[in-house]
Amino acid sequence: MLGDDIDRMDTERLNLIRQQFPRLPETARPLDLFESPDPSYARTFHLHVKTSWDDWHLLAVFNYDAEPSPTAIDFAKLGLDTALSWVSWDHWAGRYQPIKANPLSVSVAPQSVKYLRISRQRNHPWILSTDLHVRQGQAEITACNWDETNKTLTFSATRPQGNSGNVYILAPKGFALADPAGLWIAKDSLEETLVIRCPLNFTLSETIEKTLHFK
Repeated sequence: MLGDDIDRMDTERLNLIRQQFPRLPETARPLDLFESPDPSYARTFHLHVKTSWDDWHLLAVFNYDAEPSPTAIDFAKLGLDTALSWVSWDHWAGRYQPIKANPLSVSVAPQSVKYLRISRQRNHPWILSTDLHVRQGQAEITACNWDETNKTLTFSATRPQGNSGNVYILAPKGFALADPAGLWIAKDSLEETLVIRCPLNFTLSETIEKTLHFK
């Protein structure tokens, strides 16, 4: 249920509502429900998202208190394999962060929430996140494929006509875009990875297929 007057909402807040649709059937589960008796509250919620082209973890950490809240979450609670490397994307802040240690340390500002997409770090470019939907790929990315021979990443996205947003790609050290025109690129100075923002505009069609060429 929405209590806001849609006709009077500014564009930024209206885009937050657009990110909620379509609604999807799965529900996140609280990780600390029986560890937070009254007057405390459940703070951490987890959902393992599975699609035909990938799977990842969504983690929401709430802080209703007046002080910052540091939280440590063991990989086992999230079902993360400690033998693999993992990366995170802060959905609301738009920030990439490699995950260096177990447990995962999350600091949340007062009266706020941190919402992370946690995915496996691959040895080739791959989708890191999107800002088209809060599930960050489940509703809007219909396919994604890496062609090792041609060094191309191809993905298909769908949204209602008139929507726009971004798909974020993570390219490991050693990869560079062959044609960066129209893309925004940031480099992590420590990891030497590239975070590539690929803008999508669904003005003419509800489906867009995009291919990024690497070298």
